[in-house]
Amino acid sequence: GIPSATGNYLNFLRVGGLVVLPTYGLPEDGAARRRLVDLLPGAEVVPLRCEELARDGGVLNCVAWTLRAAAPPLDPVAGGRPMAPPHEDADE
Repeated sequence: GIPSATGNYLNFLRVGGLVVLPTYGLPEDGAARRRLVDLLPGAEVVPLRCEELARDGGVLNCVAWTLRAAAPPLDPVAGGRPMAPPHEDADE
């Protein structure tokens, strides 16, 4: 089977300025959080206990593989390319 991912702090999930850090109830959890805060200035690092998920061999980044961000609508007139966001008219 797949080995446990317990202790894998690199398998965090980042969504914009939010970083969800897997933790495991280990003494190393605090040091991992501090290190990530130092490496990602301005990001909000939130710990989340993941012992059960890690036993199955993956953690947060792995379970997020199937999530998709909302995509911009496609423009059929422009050959199916993403539509540009509307521009605000500076004169209005």
